[in-house]
Amino acid sequence: METGTTSFIPIVVARGVRSFVDGLCLVALPTYLLANGANAAQVGAIITAAMLGSAIATVVVAHAARTRGTSPLLILASILMIATGLGFSLSTSIGLLFVIAIVGTLNTSAGDTSVFIPLEQASIATLTDDTSRPKAMARLDLVAVLSLAAGTACAGVINACGEALGLSSTTALRANFVLYAFGGLLVLVTYLRWRPPQWGTTTTTKIDRATRSRVRTLSLLFSLDSLGSGFASHAVIALWLYARFDLSPAVVGAVFSCTAIAAACSAQLSPLLVTRLGSIRTMVFTHIPSSLMLVGVALSPHISIALILFVARGLTSRLDAPIRASFVMSIVPAEYRASAAAVTNVPRSFTAALPAAFAGWMIGRYEFAWPLIICAALKLTYDLLLLRTQTHVHGVE
Repeated sequence: METGTTSFIPIVVARGVRSFVDGLCLVALPTYLLANGANAAQVGAIITAAMLGSAIATVVVAHAARTRGTSPLLILASILMIATGLGFSLSTSIGLLFVIAIVGTLNTSAGDTSVFIPLEQASIATLTDDTSRPKAMARLDLVAVLSLAAGTACAGVINACGEALGLSSTTALRANFVLYAFGGLLVLVTYLRWRPPQWGTTTTTKIDRATRSRVRTLSLLFSLDSLGSGFASHAVIALWLYARFDLSPAVVGAVFSCTAIAAACSAQLSPLLVTRLGSIRTMVFTHIPSSLMLVGVALSPHISIALILFVARGLTSRLDAPIRASFVMSIVPAEYRASAAAVTNVPRSFTAALPAAFAGWMIGRYEFAWPLIICAALKLTYDLLLLRTQTHVHGVE
């Protein structure tokens, strides 16, 4: 098995490309759907459909990875990504877009919840040891978040350029989904040229009962966190900003870009904090300020204060992400890592998907940012439960 840094460069490249085009679509999706006749509740329903579809697909590929390996599954996921972009760019029917969202790979949250994640996380974990894994995950997260920032910034630019050329707003927004399909093509080429590490198709290694119970408990706790995130995903926040303050896609894209850059820079502190605080305390103590700032966003009397707090929230919002992935990978045997990633990520995808339709309904009905308040309350509950129940648990990193 190859263990050099070069081995997982293709993962970094593919993740960067996917995050960039995800950023484009995060900003464009709500406006594109509204331009095609959807109301706020329907936009929320399509966001929910996209996340539920990703969760179902993740279950399938994570368990298939143990017997089929990651390479063919990454290639199939790339082809599905191309089809998703083409489907959204060619269709104007809300019903058809709903179906495409379910079966496709479109990511509607700031974090990557797509079918690629368990395959890529398992491959990274196999290429690193327990000491270097947190740093590798943090660097991968850095590339992903910076690419997302670039994508959200470019979404507004693409829309402005289209309008300057005399194109309709719908046509200009459609270009983002064409670029999403092109990004899928680049990811496909990358994975066609790469041979990911294999951990064998058969194994006698078993996960002990204590580890299995620990993974399931963490999965439940992570799901509570994601339930909160579903009320304030980037797509939902974009919808709220459009409805509440009538901001343009260019402004929303710039705000998301600044937030992502702040998150990317701060996330590099995660490995250092782990050595001083441990995994669980790092995840909790960096997460609580994020929730409190989200409450500030909801209660802000002026748009400028809300946006400043939202960008500042980015400094703490993703400090836990690389540590969470590294911790889960450290407590299971290599051949079970894709399954463990699924067990902890798939329920998160389901619970994050459920609130979007309800959040869209609330945004359409009320001026107050109830989804953001609910998000913060659920996340604070998660932090306190994680601290109380998991402080004694230590990974081997």
